[in-house]
Amino acid sequence: MKLPDQLSQRRISVGEKFANNIIDKINNGDWKTGDALPPTVTLAENCGISLVTAHKSLQRLVQSGYLKRKSGRGTFVSDLSKVKHPSAPRTLARGGSVGLPVFLHPNPVHLALVEEISNQASVFGFDLRMGQGHAEALFIKKIAKENVKFILRSPRLLKNEAAIMRELKKYGMFAVNLNNFWSDCPDFPQVRTDIKTGVRMIVEHLKKLGHKKIAFVDESNYFPRFDILGSLCKVFMWNDLEFDVNCVQYTRNYGEDWIDVVMDKLLDKYSAIIFSYDYHAVLFAEKMKERGLVPGKDLSLVGIDNIFMAEQAGLTSLAHPMHEIVKTAFKIITGELPGGEKIYEIAPKLIVRESTARNK
Repeated sequence: MKLPDQLSQRRISVGEKFANNIIDKINNGDWKTGDALPPTVTLAENCGISLVTAHKSLQRLVQSGYLKRKSGRGTFVSDLSKVKHPSAPRTLARGGSVGLPVFLHPNPVHLALVEEISNQASVFGFDLRMGQGHAEALFIKKIAKENVKFILRSPRLLKNEAAIMRELKKYGMFAVNLNNFWSDCPDFPQVRTDIKTGVRMIVEHLKKLGHKKIAFVDESNYFPRFDILGSLCKVFMWNDLEFDVNCVQYTRNYGEDWIDVVMDKLLDKYSAIIFSYDYHAVLFAEKMKERGLVPGKDLSLVGIDNIFMAEQAGLTSLAHPMHEIVKTAFKIITGELPGGEKIYEIAPKLIVRESTARNK
């Protein structure tokens, strides 16, 4: 595999070369699970590096779960399939292949995430192996046979997660979950938007504009966004704003008929609405215009996601930090950041447009 220019020009430290050499020996079968490594002094002398550098590199490989130390006995090759919470198995090294399950539905946020992963994969020297997210277990089995060790995931259905985790462990594959808001997966690291911070930014923005009666429109009562709902409750109370069950409205599985049902109720009681997804906010804005109402004048609207239609609709929206999310995920895979059970939450950006205005 040829690395891109920006990566091939990167100066690799002697510690990285030393670690990569050990990883290659294990991957090539020269050192097998349970084998003892030669003494650190011998390894350092053979590679022409200092003993301190060798110790540090070995320690990082131990922390990653690739090696293990036994007191008084030495350093041994780990069995990754039995490591409960492994970090990235190929730490300190860049390159290789990474799997990416893609869901075949017109979700602009998912597509934006896939696009960002595709853009950054080459920067980090990885080949992308894409497959159908709706058959993720089969996709994992397929790429595992091709010795793909990493996978970037954006989980869609919580009920499938236990089975997927079993498959990942079975094949010794290391995963990073991206924007998984529904569960704190205990087996692999997560990188996601800091929704709590984002919700606070939205509410503070609306409060500065004089809004005190704010409603929340969620996607569906089948699978509510409890992360947003919980954050809203706390931020509302902190800002001395009214929060009760009546201010939460639910949509009907992406249909448009719900808008006419709830619009009159919302117009009578509230001056601003927060939507769990931009998609619904854009539909709502279009319905308002059909009625001769002006978003930002008759009712302020805020969405979450900042999809491409949000700018066209003039919608104030909370933008996911996609670039930083994906960059962090690749840094976890390469071992530049710790893996394990760690959760990385990255602050979003509130993009203010004309759909929010001062309450009269």
